[in-house]
Amino acid sequence: WFLDCVTDTGEALIVYAATLRWGWLRLGYSATLTRDRPDRPAVTTTRWGRPESPRRLEGGFSFDDARLDVCGRWLGPPVDHGVTLFEGEHGRVHWHCHLPRADVELQHGGRTWRGRGYVEHLALEIAPWHLPIRVLRWGRFHAEGRSLVWIQWEGPVPLRLVLANGTAVAADPVDDGGFTLHDGRRLELGPPSVLRSGELGRTVLTRRLLRCLPLPRSIRTLEETKVLATARLLEGATEHLGTALHEVVRWR
Repeated sequence: WFLDCVTDTGEALIVYAATLRWGWLRLGYSATLTRDRPDRPAVTTTRWGRPESPRRLEGGFSFDDARLDVCGRWLGPPVDHGVTLFEGEHGRVHWHCHLPRADVELQHGGRTWRGRGYVEHLALEIAPWHLPIRVLRWGRFHAEGRSLVWIQWEGPVPLRLVLANGTAVAADPVDDGGFTLHDGRRLELGPPSVLRSGELGRTVLTRRLLRCLPLPRSIRTLEETKVLATARLLEGATEHLGTALHEVVRWR
């Protein structure tokens, strides 16, 4: 599970909750990536053991995990857009976007956060080193009454998926500056504010996990850059100002 919240003043909170099953191994993992002030670096907090999962509510989800110090609600128009991104001899990847745009209120760090957020679930039923990807781009954009979500894979089996207000639409390739939808709308990404950057073996994969799993070097040295940016969606002569949370992951 992936949930996030970005406030109007530039604070960002990302929540991860995952379960790994690999042969005899069962491993629960949950974490937060928190930037509680725009002028401070983001901090990662990791907890091991059975993770809490979001609970469905009428109009959204709640998430309550005392170990992560997170208790909140993500409320918005449900989309429930599920799609198999890849299926091959080694397994498949199924992605489910539940809330592309939500109003969020949560408790974290001794205070109340209010902002806009996002909820998705990913089922990775394939070892990541078997994925046909060289570069992964993912992101979500929110403005008043507007949302965009994108996934782009570059590699042997290229893929591009864009949801505009929860509906799949065709689009040109995504790059660091944004992308253009085939209906003429364009998302322009502003200068990035880096939340996390570096090899996963140093930023995400803890020593405990690396001791448990014989992960190949190609996974430990994945380069991830996750950023927050101001952005604008151009619709003809109309401009919708908002915020984008997006990332690039590069396989070596």
